[in-house]
Amino acid sequence: MDRVRFIELIEGETARLSLEGRVLWEELEFIRESIPDPADESRMAREYEVMERIFELPMTEQFLVSRLAELVAALRRSEEAPRRAGGGGPSSRRDQRRHAQGPGRGSDSKPEHDTPTGDRPANRVRCAGSFA
Repeated sequence: MDRVRFIELIEGETARLSLEGRVLWEELEFIRESIPDPADESRMAREYEVMERIFELPMTEQFLVSRLAELVAALRRSEEAPRRAGGGGPSSRRDQRRHAQGPGRGSDSKPEHDTPTGDRPANRVRCAGSFA
């Protein structure tokens, strides 16, 4: 599923929450965004407090908050997947050996062409992506 579809689903589910449910959901998400480490004790304590109040909501509201949490987690995973795939480093053992030896070293490395600066196209890095 693409990013836009996840956002549409999240917005749709958020709109179904009562005012109290929406406030608690936003508070929970703020905690998770502002303290990214889930093992942080202050984050755990604050999440626990908010979750206790969420458990006082009607069951349908609790279900919506749970669904929202799953949708947000799926959105985050979908946003991280291209970053992991694109910047994962060498994938094969041969690539790992080349990477460890550095550019221009190793028995099977041949220059692609000579340039005045000594740059080879393989050594140039192009960065692309969004930082949302």
